[in-house]
Amino acid sequence: LPWIIYPKPGSVVATGAPLDLEYGGWFWMLQLYAYLLFIYSAFVLFMYIWRSPRPYREQTTSLLFALLIPASGNLLNIFNLVSIDITPFATILSGGILTWNLTQYLIFDLIASGRETITRNMHEGFIVIDAIGRIQELNPAAAHALRQPIATLSRQLISNLPALQPLQARLDLKQLDEMHLILEHPSGTRYYRTTITPLITRRGDFTGHVIVLQDITPQEQAREALEDKKRQYAELVERVPVGIFRTNVNGEFLEANTALAQILGAPDRETLVQHNALEFIPQESLGMWEQLWSNGTRIIHNVEIPLKRADASQVWVAMSMQTITDEIGNIEYHAGAIED
Repeated sequence: LPWIIYPKPGSVVATGAPLDLEYGGWFWMLQLYAYLLFIYSAFVLFMYIWRSPRPYREQTTSLLFALLIPASGNLLNIFNLVSIDITPFATILSGGILTWNLTQYLIFDLIASGRETITRNMHEGFIVIDAIGRIQELNPAAAHALRQPIATLSRQLISNLPALQPLQARLDLKQLDEMHLILEHPSGTRYYRTTITPLITRRGDFTGHVIVLQDITPQEQAREALEDKKRQYAELVERVPVGIFRTNVNGEFLEANTALAQILGAPDRETLVQHNALEFIPQESLGMWEQLWSNGTRIIHNVEIPLKRADASQVWVAMSMQTITDEIGNIEYHAGAIED
């Protein structure tokens, strides 16, 4: 091809091949294009070295040298700066450097084995999906949560897995998100706090998501048990035929049951708690009760006192009350019960 490479006029030909060659214009264009790609690749590798931690920096530096050696030999040959073509020898040397790198640094094994160890031993499920929602990687904890082998789940679309379909709407947002995922297991219902993190390159391109499944079943069971206890307590307070109340230091109701509203003549509990407890104290006893509310007489047990109902009539009740204080003696609230 004379426009790329051709023998010099009068060059010696041995075994059918010329020993002296001339380069055409297209040869230099091809060389320029190839070396521009090489310079760009070397620059990218250099920037990676510059930003890498020390163990990776040593690995990638040797890679850069292995890349530069044959390219330098080729340049020397093209511009006739050496009497023989040293490119083959430079390539052999480059291969030796790469071989030494593989045996000395176990190149790339540190990253792969480190990540694999972390994800394999994580208690949380770890799933990496690509931009179209296909599972690219997951750890044993995630496979256990989904009750399928890793080999079965790999390369599956999220939309084809019923257990993960609730995540689809959140994945479409392509932003950091968190939700609760409920999965059924033979041992019972399991609850997972699910964190969805989008994978964004330095150029801002979206490449997928990382999904972390944290098993919070014990916390959810404890929360449900606590809510159940609160519900049982509230039902108990509502059903007893004794008026039960809790007020702050100013007499404002913090809690009251229906029986108390009936004793005090209020239409219902909601209406009662909108009033102040001191409003139901007769005028002649108000000073004593204001002092009690503010100073905190600790315990009153089964004391018979008159109270003023909502319709201004009077009712006699037996009251028991205790003042609750904090560690330094400040009043937190008053709690008590009255019986008609």
